Amino acid sequence: MGEPLKDIPEFSEAFDSQYRLIHEFYERWNCVGLRVMENKLDLAHPTFVHPTTFGSEEHPVLESMEMEETEWGLHYRGILGVENPKQQQQNLKIAED
Repeated sequence: MGEPLKDIPEFSEAFDSQYRLIHEFYERWNCVGLRVMENKLDLAHPTFVHPTTFGSEEHPVLESMEMEETEWGLHYRGILGVENPKQQQQNLKIAED
């Protein structure tokens, strides 16, 4: 595919204790790349599709959204409030111990 056009960006939130880093997409998805992109760009769906894990009816809309056109394409950033249900809070507590 050739040399990368840009370096992999660093995300300051990954090192900020106010955020929780969740590693995703380590499993194989048997679908086209555009389906993966659609899933990640659709920030409205967690409220309706994942209400028992991290989606929340308390946060039905984005807290903020920014889109910027760059020379490489579009840069999109959205913040959607999520919840940690009791089971997830227990899992996090066990992981910290």
